[in-house]
Amino acid sequence: MLEQVGQQLHVDDAILHYPVSGGEIDGGVISADIYVDAPVEATVPDHHACRMAKRYLDMINSKDLSEIPALFEDDAVHLGGLATRLRGPDEITAFFVDKIVPMDVKVVPVAFGGSGDDCLVSIAVERMVGGERRFALTVVDHVTIGASGKIKRLVAFMRPGD
Repeated sequence: MLEQVGQQLHVDDAILHYPVSGGEIDGGVISADIYVDAPVEATVPDHHACRMAKRYLDMINSKDLSEIPALFEDDAVHLGGLATRLRGPDEITAFFVDKIVPMDVKVVPVAFGGSGDDCLVSIAVERMVGGERRFALTVVDHVTIGASGKIKRLVAFMRPGD
């Protein structure tokens, strides 16, 4: 029998874990979709927009912001999950310097899907949960490539409460 006990989901007195892209979600955590173990990184398809999305995520993990002008068109728009609307590499770089790098985040792409000039990537983000660092399925990025082959638009769709 499925029941909620406090902040955990139980099935016949056992905590429920369920499969998703990248691994299993811990049913013992109700407030967010937290992976049981570190998620498995998805294979990047042979699709230019998805390769650019992966470069963007690698840049976040490495914190090498010198990569931003190579990734984004001069008039690129970055609509972020932190209620941000950024235009061009300079604003995007400033945002990362001020907000993202100090958060010391690690991101793992757990699923890619692309067609034409677009790629959607589901992302797990490492964060503190119950006093320990764990990965949460947190955001989906929609990357659109412009005529130059660089990112023209990136929209980050954050889960409510994240």
